[in-house]
Amino acid sequence: MRQGEWDDMERARKAMFREQARQVYEVRKVKKQEEARTALKKEREHAKAQLAQAAWTDIEQMAVAKARAAAEEWLQSPQGKRSIYCMYISGHFNCVSGQVELHAAATDIYEDPPTNVAKMLQTDSTYSNVRDCVWVCRLENIGGRHAKVVIIAYFYHTQRLEKVLCDDLTMKSSVMIASEHLIQARINAMKAQLAQRGQEEQVKFKRNAAAKRIQMLFRCRQARKYVRSLLRPLVMKRIDAATGRLVYFNIQERKTSPVPPRLMGAAEATLPVESATWVRRLDADSGDQYYMDVSTGDTSWNPPNSYVMCKKCKINFCTSRNTETGERLCVSCYAEVAQLQRQADKAARAASSIKPDDDNKTTWTRIAVVPSKCCVCKVNNGERLCHECHGDITCARCFATLHKNPKLKHHTQHESLVYSDLQ
Repeated sequence: MRQGEWDDMERARKAMFREQARQVYEVRKVKKQEEARTALKKEREHAKAQLAQAAWTDIEQMAVAKARAAAEEWLQSPQGKRSIYCMYISGHFNCVSGQVELHAAATDIYEDPPTNVAKMLQTDSTYSNVRDCVWVCRLENIGGRHAKVVIIAYFYHTQRLEKVLCDDLTMKSSVMIASEHLIQARINAMKAQLAQRGQEEQVKFKRNAAAKRIQMLFRCRQARKYVRSLLRPLVMKRIDAATGRLVYFNIQERKTSPVPPRLMGAAEATLPVESATWVRRLDADSGDQYYMDVSTGDTSWNPPNSYVMCKKCKINFCTSRNTETGERLCVSCYAEVAQLQRQADKAARAASSIKPDDDNKTTWTRIAVVPSKCCVCKVNNGERLCHECHGDITCARCFATLHKNPKLKHHTQHESLVYSDLQ
């Protein structure tokens, strides 16, 4: 193997390695960005959840304070003018005032035998207890190693650490315990309603969040479709003349990228292709240009017959045509013309407040790289292109017939589309 071929292989290997390293870097960069966005979204959602939980805790504390104040006021109502409390007494519901209910509950606690309380607590730990009340009824074993063990019941205040045996209960202590039981019972009823309301609000919040997310996903999809529709006229897939690889040419920025735009995503296949037939290539050894059919692999040093070349550069195939003048340009020359038009429009807007007409977008249309047909007979391949006839393409016979007309015989700006035989 010659040293020159070896150097070419080494350069190609290094270029491939650089390209693969760049692609790996881009993939890792995108992955890190997605992970950072996901972490930030989770952090925001966690902060919102904590804020909502703190607000709900404050609401619960305020509701407990109001419920306690209302219960204390209710207990002080001797005739039950302000509120009536329905409570289960003696197997049925009675509507009684606060003082009557308090004395009834205190009498039940006072007259309940201690032995019965101890016996019931052994089978049911909630007997004589109200959930979350400061006064709780418990059992205690009294006796030693040489004495008989006796189980007694007592009431214990969890905040003041006060202990009252059931054997030593007085009516005053019974009223105090009963009042706390009644107040806590009303607070528990309020908490149950508040918890039910909280569950309803949580379900409503989740439904609203789900609806918002669905709307966001729909709008994101619509926005992505809209952006992709804007990118399709601006990005074109083409074969790089030097390397033969597929690249993406941005018409507006006049830049070439080896990877498609990220916003295209899975819709990359919908991007337009410069040519699906013949493309221009450069010979690696001599640097001369030649043309290759990507579908069959045929090559030629000259352009294929009946294919229209760019009017400006004369080396690339035409992909755009001006509907008013008939001028045909390749994608590179069209990008240059479009940039000059945008600069002229910008200067005109800066000079005056009147917005100039943007004819560059309306008068140019995209054409495919295919053999041209005669616009007159519609049968033969195109052989002559007349620039003074708005870029009409005709075969040799139809061209001669048309230009015998006195109105057209003075046309001199025409060219032949028969270049040579394929090599």
